[in-house]
Amino acid sequence: MKKNYSKAFFAAIAALGLATTAAAQPTYHVTEIPSAPGAACIGTAINDAGVVAGSCLPVNGVAASAANRGIAIWRNGVPTVLGALAGANDFAANALSSTGVVVGSSDATSNPRPQAVMSTAGGFLNIDPVNGGNARAIGIMDNGVIFGNLTKSLSGNTASWQVMMWTQDKGHPDRYRETSFPKLIAGDAKFAGIYALGSNKAGQVVGWVTNQVIGQRGAFWNNDDKHSIVALDTLPGGSHSIAWGVNDLGQAVGESNGPGYVTRATLWQNDAAHTPVDLGALPGDNESTAMFANSAGQVIGFSATGTFPTFAATRAFLWQNGRMFELGSLIDPADGAWTITGLFGMNNAGQILGIGTLGGRFATIVLTPAAQ
Repeated sequence: MKKNYSKAFFAAIAALGLATTAAAQPTYHVTEIPSAPGAACIGTAINDAGVVAGSCLPVNGVAASAANRGIAIWRNGVPTVLGALAGANDFAANALSSTGVVVGSSDATSNPRPQAVMSTAGGFLNIDPVNGGNARAIGIMDNGVIFGNLTKSLSGNTASWQVMMWTQDKGHPDRYRETSFPKLIAGDAKFAGIYALGSNKAGQVVGWVTNQVIGQRGAFWNNDDKHSIVALDTLPGGSHSIAWGVNDLGQAVGESNGPGYVTRATLWQNDAAHTPVDLGALPGDNESTAMFANSAGQVIGFSATGTFPTFAATRAFLWQNGRMFELGSLIDPADGAWTITGLFGMNNAGQILGIGTLGGRFATIVLTPAAQ
């Protein structure tokens, strides 16, 4: 049966900078990211050079030490444990710059709540030590500007969170200045909430926004002087959306529901309207969500069949050139029959950081595109 596609369909594809012709199925090679000696480690961020950041904990029976406990970095596959704030029990690496500066969160002996931290030559720096609450750094630009979230409330109310930008004080290199991003106030201001989930090298930030009029929508903060906020529209017939990531072109990705409250992986174009595009789901699936995108127009996420919160199966996907592939099926068979169970990032070189299982064994892995 012949399908008739609208002009809007082809305009959406063109706006993404993608060809309308079918592309060859890509192939990936797997590289395992080893743990530090005496530690169990996981990678949670990757930069364009393929440097990975994550965290390590000592394995059972091994005493904790500076070499096996803390935020870690992998260069050329070699792990180095960088540590955390003094006395830390919980820590996480959320992003790293092109030069390998890591940002994330860490508690400390002096403060049991998470604090926004960055790696320095002298150890980890608490970039906002007088915030009075808890903070998490989620992104960093190559010029050192850091993005994240901060709350000074103990109530647990989502409206207490602020989206933050931290910039270095030129007169005091070990101090950072706070800039709070705007909310969308509508109705009772105490119900207006925001949270940042991703940022790009251009200083654009995405996440979610809530208020009494629009409910929950994906949020996009521009890199203008006012850091103006835009609520990202849902797909037609939808009632809520959320943006999980943004590429360096300003295209946001995440999820939106549609008719019947079915959630679909969504890409918001970088046009003036941030037009949402339904990326679909893998064959046989009815729900999906997009997690990361790169500047080549590739998107990764998960596709599932079933009804929330119970799904019969969940599969990682790669979307490119208008097609969605099951990510595990793209791995070179010579590298083994890996199942992808977690996704933590994708860089502009097309490398994908995730968690995989092979023969019942878990490992942090990097998928690198094979030469075409």
